[in-house]
Amino acid sequence: MAEYRFSPPTPYGKKNALERLCDDPQDGFDPVWQFMTTQQLAYDLFESEELRTLFIRAAMTSFGGAPHDVIGLHGLVHALGLVLSWEPAAIAKGGSQSISNALLKAFEELGGEVYLNCEVVKLLREGGIAKGIKLRDGTEVESKVLVAGDISALQALQLIGEEYLDPKIVRRIKNIRYDRHKVVWAVFALHELPKYKASSFNPDCEKAPRTYLCPKNSDYLANLYLSEIYVNGIASKLFMFLGPDSIWDESRAPKGKHIIGIEEFSATVRFFSPSKWQELRVKFHKEIIKQWQIYAPNMKEDNVIASRIYTPYDIFKLHPNMHEGSIACGDMILSQLDRFRPIPEMSSYRTPIKNFYLCSFATHNRVGTGRGCSYNCFQIICKDFGLQMNI
Repeated sequence: MAEYRFSPPTPYGKKNALERLCDDPQDGFDPVWQFMTTQQLAYDLFESEELRTLFIRAAMTSFGGAPHDVIGLHGLVHALGLVLSWEPAAIAKGGSQSISNALLKAFEELGGEVYLNCEVVKLLREGGIAKGIKLRDGTEVESKVLVAGDISALQALQLIGEEYLDPKIVRRIKNIRYDRHKVVWAVFALHELPKYKASSFNPDCEKAPRTYLCPKNSDYLANLYLSEIYVNGIASKLFMFLGPDSIWDESRAPKGKHIIGIEEFSATVRFFSPSKWQELRVKFHKEIIKQWQIYAPNMKEDNVIASRIYTPYDIFKLHPNMHEGSIACGDMILSQLDRFRPIPEMSSYRTPIKNFYLCSFATHNRVGTGRGCSYNCFQIICKDFGLQMNI
């Protein structure tokens, strides 16, 4: 998996690190797993209703693959990693913003200049080669070597201009799907931690770094859950994913108090009006509290100091690369994975404009901190410019 994650995609016709495992009949993968849906994989691998439910939900949270999507070997390994605890949960002390702050500081110490809250509107070119960027206020920032964008393929298209690209590439970029991985992120500030009923026989559950609260009903999750979400914006049964990070990072809350982050799923942004999304924001707060009490009776409104709910609508407003509120920056389906991500013509992290690169999770290896997209792009840049890699 490390080889697969931290390497650029292999060309079509050459097997990648995961596909090679299909050639190992003893310790490898069953070849049919490449083409099964998430639900089929869950039912092929597990007998218990709990693990089937957890696998389907894990595929949705760690990979963005819906129950009826074919998620490939990549999605299979990610989901198994969560279900079987191959990859432990990790948090950044001080919150995820501390990662951005550290990167920013390192960049500036190396001589980098930072422009905050400045919209990039155009890629500057000279003789078909990227030469910099233009900001909304007219400022032009020159590039002496290259331009790398932590952006979506659609944003890259907008910066380049359709008239400068092959119509086939334009058509394929516009055909990228953004209908999966539309999350609701909720943060609850609490007077006291949840006291789960399950602690009567499993006391460690109250300090689990990541917890799923949901009915053990894989059939509902696979066949009705998303249907209700697409129609109503919220499912009747929530499948909540919780992280009580203030247990380990005391800087996140005052002494004796806690914050818990929650992930749920909702609909594509275009399905509802802004006013409807405001209604859904309120409804998610109420439903989270109501259904939380099924598992932890002390989770009533009087235990909640405050909450903040981010819907897909809010996420897209804050992150314009997350089209339709999809945090995946392009669905994680077979036609949009590894050597085809974001489209085959741009899967090498290179764009059709020389010296203009994509280093975002719109490329292989996908969404998430530390997934390898920028590192893989760096490898390609080193190759193109004849640089020695020291990492």
